[in-house]
Amino acid sequence: MKPPKDSCRGYISSRPFAGFWVPQHIQNIVIRNYCNNNNLHYLLSSAEYSIKDSYIVLKDLVSESKIIDGIVFYSLHQLPSEQSYRNELLKEILLNQCVIYFCVEDKVVKKEEDLKSINTILNVHRVMS
Repeated sequence: MKPPKDSCRGYISSRPFAGFWVPQHIQNIVIRNYCNNNNLHYLLSSAEYSIKDSYIVLKDLVSESKIIDGIVFYSLHQLPSEQSYRNELLKEILLNQCVIYFCVEDKVVKKEEDLKSINTILNVHRVMS
């Protein structure tokens, strides 16, 4: 059964990203507020495993993107660091006509061209680090 219109699943992390560790309950509060402020129906968040470079839960969300309308990340820095793998996952989400939201950076990805700005931000951050 398909969830209500504009249903979005949150995606949180249980490990540090971009040099910071944010408690899961804080990530959930930010995602819930983002959804409320943008009239999105918030579905509970999925928490990624704490294993370094694990994206098992994200891959499950890619599969779920066939039946939900959006995935709301706490931050774009939760994405895989390898650009080709990151693009592969995000393109599949977009192919399923699912919108990708990033709360902290207030970015929305609706089409493949939007990935350029996400990759630019992540590449600049990588170089600056």
